[in-house]
Amino acid sequence: MFQKVLPPHIFCLEASEKMWQQTLSPQLENFIVKAVPQRQAEFRAGRNAAAELLQKLNKSTEVLMGLKREPIWPDGVIGSITHCRPQDHIIGKCCVAIVLNDNALHIKSLGIDLELAKPLAENLIDKILTPFEQSHLKIIQAQERNIVLGLLCMIIFSMKEAIYKTLFPLLNEYIDFLDLSIELEIDENLHNTLLVSAKIIAIHEQAPEKLKAMQWKKMHICCFVDTEWIYSAAWI
Repeated sequence: MFQKVLPPHIFCLEASEKMWQQTLSPQLENFIVKAVPQRQAEFRAGRNAAAELLQKLNKSTEVLMGLKREPIWPDGVIGSITHCRPQDHIIGKCCVAIVLNDNALHIKSLGIDLELAKPLAENLIDKILTPFEQSHLKIIQAQERNIVLGLLCMIIFSMKEAIYKTLFPLLNEYIDFLDLSIELEIDENLHNTLLVSAKIIAIHEQAPEKLKAMQWKKMHICCFVDTEWIYSAAWI
C-alpha cells in the first residue's frame, strides 16, 4: 500500500512470512544475537526484504547497522525500513522503500512508517502532539465526523516517525516529537480509507539548530489509512 503514497522512482517491497524467519549472514545475525525473538524476527524481515529489493537493482544486498541502530545502506542507495506487529505476535508487517541516489526527483532522504490503525493512547498525546496539533485535529474531527480523534492522533504519530527517519541521515541526531508541528489535510475520505497529506508549519525553539537551518518546507509528507494499517511516508 505504500505505492499509494510514494512517488515514482521509489521502489517498495513488503516482507513475506518466510523473510521473518530466514537466517541472515553471520555479520548481520551478530547484531541481534542477544535480542528477544520478536526483535530478531523484525530485523530479519527488514534485512531480507531489503536484500531482495537491492538484488533486483543490482546493488550490494547487505544493510548493516550504525552506532545509533540506523540502517547503513550500500553506496548509491537511499532507503528506509519499517515494521509493526500486533502485541504478542512474532510476525506482523514489514516494508522496505529504496530510491537510487541519481533519481529523477532529486530525493536526498526518505522515511516510511507502519502503524496499526487504532487510536493513540491518551497518555501519549501530550508527548507526541504539540498544542497546535491538538487544536488543529479537533477542527478536522469536527469536519470529518466519521474519523475518531484518537486515530488522527495516531496518524500524526506515524507521520512524525516517517519525518524523523527522513531527517536522521541529514542531521545525524534524533529530534523530539515536540520539536516541530505539522498540519494535516484530508485529501480523500472514502470507503473506510483515508488519504492524508501534511506539511511542517513550525520548527520550535528547543529543536536542534541543524533542523532550523535546513529547508524543511520542501519535505513531502503523506499517508494512506485502511481498516488495519497506517502507511506514512516522507521525503525531501
